Amino acid sequence: MHKDTHSLAIFVVLRQIKAMNKYLRRGIIGTLLGAGLGFLGFWLMERDQEIYKWVMFIGVALFGVGFLTILYGLIRKIERRSLLDERKGRQKDNA
Repeated sequence: MHKDTHSLAIFVVLRQIKAMNKYLRRGIIGTLLGAGLGFLGFWLMERDQEIYKWVMFIGVALFGVGFLTILYGLIRKIERRSLLDERKGRQKDNA
């Protein structure tokens, strides 16, 4: 790929992230951080480091909260759309 193609791809991804609501963004970040800490915990466990238990615990908690936040963000997005559609219908009826 050319440098211009990479720049365009990065621009498109950043634009999509900006278009998400704050709950989706936070959920994705939390889920990715949780997964990363989970992998770090497994890596530490293979090296017999005692701290791996805490790292895995925090990773699972972050992953769970992130996943639930994504679901909440999706529900809010759907609810918002239905409210906007309902308001449009009322405006058409009143006009």
